[in-house]
Amino acid sequence: MKNTFRSLNQIYYLIYTLIILMTILGYFLNMNNLLSVNIGKTTEIVFLSVQVLITVVAVVYFAYFFFEITKIKANTEINKKETYYLKLAKVRLYLIGASLLAGVVCLYLVRSEIVLYQIAISAVLLLLSKPNESKIDDILTEN
Repeated sequence: MKNTFRSLNQIYYLIYTLIILMTILGYFLNMNNLLSVNIGKTTEIVFLSVQVLITVVAVVYFAYFFFEITKIKANTEINKKETYYLKLAKVRLYLIGASLLAGVVCLYLVRSEIVLYQIAISAVLLLLSKPNESKIDDILTEN
């Protein structure tokens, strides 16, 4: 269970660090007018649609994860519990991270306020997905 927590914690902080670096990089490129891409309205709509789709998939999978926890608790074999939980939690973190990264990139390319709401939703999901050793132990040791 320590390995599960350590693995999830590494992924969580990797996503967190990438988001901060992408935001700082986008800010400095935007500040020095190096990121002055002039994209058309149809391309903006495509970027926004893809960002909304990624955010919706992340939110739906976040809810699905909590549904699957009941199945994990019902399983009696500890090895299967741990591997299944680790797989589900990694996919959850990757989807939320992809949603955040796509949101930051979309924010600097499209420059629309609607992206800020999607970034906020993904950021809240990332905060709620922070690995906690006691919660992981409760899920994996409870019968």
